[in-house]
Amino acid sequence: MMKRALVANPLDASYVDDLSDEHVSDVVLLGDQSHATQFLKTRTEAVAKRVKHAQQVARLVETHYPTILPAVTKAEAKAAAKKADADLAREKSRVYARLLSEDKSLVEDAMPCVCRVLVDEFNGRFRMYYPGFKDRSISWSKRSVKVAIQEALTQAWDWHFAVTGVRMPAHLTF
Repeated sequence: MMKRALVANPLDASYVDDLSDEHVSDVVLLGDQSHATQFLKTRTEAVAKRVKHAQQVARLVETHYPTILPAVTKAEAKAAAKKADADLAREKSRVYARLLSEDKSLVEDAMPCVCRVLVDEFNGRFRMYYPGFKDRSISWSKRSVKVAIQEALTQAWDWHFAVTGVRMPAHLTF
Protein backbone atom coordinates (compact mmCIF):
# COMPACT_ATOMS: atom_id res chain seq x y z
CA MET A 1 0.00 0.00 0.00
CA MET A 2 2.98 2.25 0.38
CA LYS A 3 3.52 2.30 -3.39
CA ARG A 4 0.08 3.75 -3.96
CA ALA A 5 0.98 6.96 -2.16
CA LEU A 6 4.17 7.31 -4.21
CA VAL A 7 2.44 7.15 -7.59
CA ALA A 8 2.40 10.58 -9.25
CA ASN A 9 -0.27 9.87 -11.87
CA PRO A 10 -3.50 8.33 -10.51
CA LEU A 11 -4.32 7.06 -14.01
CA ASP A 12 -1.20 4.86 -13.98
CA ALA A 13 -1.94 1.29 -12.85
CA SER A 14 1.63 0.01 -13.13
CA TYR A 15 2.10 -0.10 -9.35
CA VAL A 16 -0.58 -2.82 -9.10
CA ASP A 17 1.50 -5.15 -11.25
CA ASP A 18 4.39 -4.90 -8.79
CA LEU A 19 2.42 -6.80 -6.16
CA SER A 20 3.51 -10.32 -7.03
CA ASP A 21 3.12 -13.69 -5.30
CA GLU A 22 6.51 -13.17 -3.68
CA HIS A 23 5.27 -10.08 -1.86
CA VAL A 24 2.21 -11.97 -0.67
CA SER A 25 4.27 -14.91 0.60
CA ASP A 26 6.60 -12.52 2.45
CA VAL A 27 3.85 -10.55 4.16
CA VAL A 28 0.81 -12.81 4.57
CA LEU A 29 0.48 -15.94 6.75
CA LEU A 30 0.64 -19.26 4.96
CA GLY A 31 -3.05 -20.11 5.47
CA ASP A 32 -4.26 -16.77 4.12
CA GLN A 33 -1.98 -16.61 1.05
CA SER A 34 -4.44 -18.15 -1.43
CA HIS A 35 -7.18 -15.83 -0.23
CA ALA A 36 -4.85 -12.82 -0.46
CA THR A 37 -3.65 -13.64 -3.98
CA GLN A 38 -7.24 -14.10 -5.14
CA PHE A 39 -8.16 -10.73 -3.58
CA LEU A 40 -5.18 -9.03 -5.23
CA LYS A 41 -6.08 -10.54 -8.59
CA THR A 42 -9.70 -9.25 -8.46
CA ARG A 43 -8.54 -5.95 -7.05
CA THR A 44 -5.95 -5.55 -9.82
CA GLU A 45 -8.59 -6.22 -12.45
CA ALA A 46 -10.99 -3.72 -10.87
CA VAL A 47 -8.33 -1.03 -10.60
CA ALA A 48 -7.19 -1.62 -14.18
CA LYS A 49 -10.81 -1.36 -15.37
CA ARG A 50 -11.33 1.93 -13.52
CA VAL A 51 -8.05 3.35 -14.81
CA LYS A 52 -8.99 2.40 -18.37
CA HIS A 53 -12.39 4.08 -17.96
CA ALA A 54 -10.79 7.22 -16.49
CA GLN A 55 -8.36 7.40 -19.41
CA GLN A 56 -11.25 7.09 -21.90
CA VAL A 57 -13.12 9.89 -20.17
CA ALA A 58 -10.01 12.06 -20.18
CA ARG A 59 -9.58 11.49 -23.93
CA LEU A 60 -13.24 12.37 -24.56
CA VAL A 61 -12.95 15.57 -22.56
CA GLU A 62 -9.81 16.58 -24.46
CA THR A 63 -11.45 16.00 -27.85
CA HIS A 64 -14.81 17.59 -27.07
CA TYR A 65 -13.59 20.47 -24.94
CA PRO A 66 -10.17 21.33 -26.36
CA THR A 67 -10.00 24.87 -25.01
CA ILE A 68 -11.01 25.99 -21.59
CA LEU A 69 -12.14 29.59 -21.32
CA PRO A 70 -10.14 31.72 -18.92
CA ALA A 71 -11.81 32.68 -15.68
CA VAL A 72 -13.42 36.11 -15.78
CA THR A 73 -14.03 38.18 -12.68
CA LYS A 74 -17.35 39.83 -12.02
CA ALA A 75 -15.88 43.29 -12.57
CA GLU A 76 -14.36 42.26 -15.91
CA ALA A 77 -17.68 40.78 -17.06
CA LYS A 78 -19.50 43.95 -16.03
CA ALA A 79 -17.01 46.15 -17.87
CA ALA A 80 -17.29 44.00 -21.00
CA ALA A 81 -21.10 44.20 -20.91
CA LYS A 82 -20.94 47.97 -20.44
CA LYS A 83 -18.58 48.31 -23.41
CA ALA A 84 -20.83 46.13 -25.57
CA ASP A 85 -23.86 48.28 -24.64
CA ALA A 86 -21.96 51.46 -25.49
CA ASP A 87 -20.88 50.01 -28.85
CA LEU A 88 -24.46 49.00 -29.61
CA ALA A 89 -25.75 52.46 -28.69
CA ARG A 90 -23.13 54.05 -30.94
CA GLU A 91 -24.24 51.86 -33.85
CA LYS A 92 -27.92 52.61 -33.26
CA SER A 93 -27.95 56.39 -33.48
CA ARG A 94 -31.57 57.26 -34.14
CA VAL A 95 -32.70 60.12 -36.28
CA TYR A 96 -36.13 61.57 -35.55
CA ALA A 97 -38.36 63.33 -38.02
CA ARG A 98 -38.45 67.11 -37.71
CA LEU A 99 -41.65 68.87 -36.71
CA LEU A 100 -42.24 72.12 -38.55
CA SER A 101 -43.17 75.21 -36.53
CA GLU A 102 -46.56 75.52 -38.30
CA ASP A 103 -47.37 71.90 -37.35
CA LYS A 104 -46.39 72.63 -33.77
CA SER A 105 -48.59 75.73 -33.59
CA LEU A 106 -51.50 73.84 -35.25
CA VAL A 107 -51.38 71.15 -32.56
CA GLU A 108 -51.12 73.61 -29.69
CA ASP A 109 -53.88 75.90 -31.01
CA ALA A 110 -56.36 73.15 -31.91
CA MET A 111 -56.23 71.35 -28.57
CA PRO A 112 -59.01 71.80 -26.02
CA CYS A 113 -58.10 74.35 -23.38
CA VAL A 114 -57.83 71.79 -20.58
CA CYS A 115 -55.56 69.40 -22.47
CA ARG A 116 -51.85 70.05 -22.20
CA VAL A 117 -49.48 69.02 -24.97
CA LEU A 118 -45.73 68.87 -24.66
CA VAL A 119 -43.91 68.74 -27.99
CA ASP A 120 -40.91 66.51 -27.30
CA GLU A 121 -38.68 67.22 -30.29
CA PHE A 122 -35.74 65.31 -28.88
CA ASN A 123 -37.68 62.00 -28.90
CA GLY A 124 -39.98 62.90 -31.78
CA ARG A 125 -43.33 62.68 -30.00
CA PHE A 126 -46.29 64.51 -28.51
CA ARG A 127 -46.83 63.98 -24.79
CA MET A 128 -50.45 64.64 -23.89
CA TYR A 129 -52.01 65.23 -20.46
CA TYR A 130 -55.69 65.57 -19.58
CA PRO A 131 -56.90 65.67 -15.94
CA GLY A 132 -58.53 62.39 -14.92
CA PHE A 133 -57.07 60.34 -17.78
CA LYS A 134 -53.89 58.38 -18.23
CA ASP A 135 -51.13 60.32 -20.05
CA ARG A 136 -50.52 59.43 -23.68
CA SER A 137 -47.49 59.73 -25.91
CA ILE A 138 -47.82 59.73 -29.71
CA SER A 139 -44.71 59.40 -31.85
CA TRP A 140 -44.46 61.32 -35.11
CA SER A 141 -41.25 59.41 -35.88
CA LYS A 142 -43.07 56.09 -35.82
CA ARG A 143 -46.02 57.42 -37.81
CA SER A 144 -45.82 60.33 -40.17
CA VAL A 145 -46.19 63.85 -38.78
CA LYS A 146 -49.65 64.26 -40.32
CA VAL A 147 -50.98 60.99 -38.85
CA ALA A 148 -49.51 61.80 -35.43
CA ILE A 149 -51.19 65.25 -35.44
CA GLN A 150 -54.53 63.68 -36.41
CA GLU A 151 -54.24 61.05 -33.70
CA ALA A 152 -53.20 63.58 -31.04
CA LEU A 153 -56.09 65.91 -31.83
CA THR A 154 -58.58 63.04 -31.97
CA GLN A 155 -57.39 61.68 -28.61
CA ALA A 156 -57.51 65.10 -26.93
CA TRP A 157 -61.00 65.85 -28.19
CA ASP A 158 -62.21 62.35 -27.22
CA TRP A 159 -61.02 62.99 -23.67
CA HIS A 160 -62.66 66.42 -23.74
CA PHE A 161 -65.94 64.96 -25.06
CA ALA A 162 -65.96 62.33 -22.28
CA VAL A 163 -65.70 65.04 -19.63
CA THR A 164 -67.69 67.98 -21.04
CA GLY A 165 -69.80 66.53 -23.90
CA VAL A 166 -68.31 69.01 -26.42
CA ARG A 167 -67.26 67.41 -29.72
CA MET A 168 -64.28 68.29 -31.92
CA PRO A 169 -65.02 71.34 -34.11
CA ALA A 170 -65.91 70.48 -37.70
CA HIS A 171 -62.98 72.37 -39.24
CA LEU A 172 -60.60 70.07 -37.29
CA THR A 173 -62.28 66.82 -38.34
CA PHE A 174 -60.09 64.74 -40.58
